[in-house]
Amino acid sequence: MTLRTSLALLVLLALPGGGARACEVEAGAPDAPARTQVAVPETALLVGSSSFEWGLGPALARQLEDVGVRQVINAGRRSTGLARLDFHDWLAEAEALVQAHHPGLVVVQLGGNDAQHLRSPTGRRVADWGSDDWTETYANRVRSLLAILGREGAPVAIVGLSHPEEPGYARKVATINALWSVVAAERGAWFLGTWDLTSAPDGAPLIHRDVGGRLRRVRGDDGIHLTSTVAAWVAAELGRELARHLDRKAACALDPVAELPSTPADAP
Repeated sequence: MTLRTSLALLVLLALPGGGARACEVEAGAPDAPARTQVAVPETALLVGSSSFEWGLGPALARQLEDVGVRQVINAGRRSTGLARLDFHDWLAEAEALVQAHHPGLVVVQLGGNDAQHLRSPTGRRVADWGSDDWTETYANRVRSLLAILGREGAPVAIVGLSHPEEPGYARKVATINALWSVVAAERGAWFLGTWDLTSAPDGAPLIHRDVGGRLRRVRGDDGIHLTSTVAAWVAAELGRELARHLDRKAACALDPVAELPSTPADAP
């Protein structure tokens, strides 16, 4: 099966397994799938774009600290990805970050800015969005990034993109999520989806979610970025999923997401 066929199948299946499961089910089910577990690291590195620079990234950093990670380096850079290496070269920066911090865990979320033509570090156009060349070239960039980030033996977790409101962009995001998921399985990385967490039962983007007994808007005015309260809730779900890979007891010890003050973007 080709990479492009695998991506098409995953998109048609609406990216199954996109949400973290409840602690009591995951820890208690006798037939739960085995997971590779590693020691809680001293240092974790977050690599991503705007959602990691603010909102989801800082909230996830707090979750990692709660399970015993002593230092979390948030390297989120807004407007970045793997498509425009002439704008920001994540492959080069990843090398420098690993050499500087020697992380024991790396968490990545990229792709939201990548539904466009691919360019080299010098600005040369190397593949057109939607083509087979784009799929193969982009997948190779993901492979290279994961290899660099995991070079010193750190496990790498990939956080999938959440479900945006605009249908055309949502289809592009689903394709990019599928590609990251395929490469994650190929490279032995952990793929932690957020699509299901931000989707309604009928598959449409979820507009409001109950968090702490109060109805909250899922996204800000751009229809893409999560509001602060929902970002904290999603981070708590991701934190539990990461903790299961690190320590099952730590996963169940995490408190539910704390009630946060309302902001205008959070209000229904």
